[in-house]
Amino acid sequence: MKKRIAILLTLVMSLCIALAGLTACGEKEEYTLVVNGGSGSGTYEVGTTVTIKPITPDGKLFDEWVFEDGTKSDIAEYVLTIEKDMTVEAVYVNACTITVTGAEGSGVYKEGEEVTLTATATQNGKVFVHWLKDGQVYSTDLSIEIIVEEDVAFTAFYSNVCTLTVNGGEGSGEYLYGESVSITPNVPAGKVFRHWEVDGQIYSDEYNLTYVANAESITFTAVFVDKITLSRVMVDSYEKGKTIALPTADKDCVITVTDPDGEAVSVVDNKLTLAKAGVYTVT
Repeated sequence: MKKRIAILLTLVMSLCIALAGLTACGEKEEYTLVVNGGSGSGTYEVGTTVTIKPITPDGKLFDEWVFEDGTKSDIAEYVLTIEKDMTVEAVYVNACTITVTGAEGSGVYKEGEEVTLTATATQNGKVFVHWLKDGQVYSTDLSIEIIVEEDVAFTAFYSNVCTLTVNGGEGSGEYLYGESVSITPNVPAGKVFRHWEVDGQIYSDEYNLTYVANAESITFTAVFVDKITLSRVMVDSYEKGKTIALPTADKDCVITVTDPDGEAVSVVDNKLTLAKAGVYTVT
């Protein structure tokens, strides 16, 4: 009898131990996840998958997650598996707005990010001229690479082709807005260059003219007058102090006189007063 009781007690104890073991084995370990600057913090059972998400402050953009072991990830909604206590840090950078007119590329970018802006060679019958940054000429390249540092505005500037016609000189052609063109007269024999005219109005008396093309076509006409050669007037042919009449020149010519000392002499009503002895040069 005693033997049977002992066996029964042994069986009951074994069963209790087994049941206790099953309960202990059924319990899973729990670990703590701390997410700084994002969502997902909490206590989770080992093996649980958790999606952490950034909580972005105003004026910032998410840059990356930094884990305790130094590893990093730029995936904003990152899925991790709980295997131990963990701390994750969200890193944010300043947000900069780029406004692009005339091309693609407007948006909000991370400070320090490299961005490529590309314009088309032609647009609505016009040709690309240059990029403007905040209203100032920045580059003539179709594609530009910029490092984002602040809010900024870029404009792809397009223009009509300027047709330049030069009558009586060199420089005719088609030019882009802002392009510098050298215009020079072709002086015929027996003529001298007088001035340039545009639409019948005097534009400039510069012999070699530099014109900066704009969006309008334009015609320059070189005006020439007859070349007149006047001989020298010798004072010893006249009495000193005498006033003489000079040869009459074309109305578009200017008579200049220098005295024997090489100094300019005033000519009034085409008359010259001989104040010095020597040779007066009239041209």
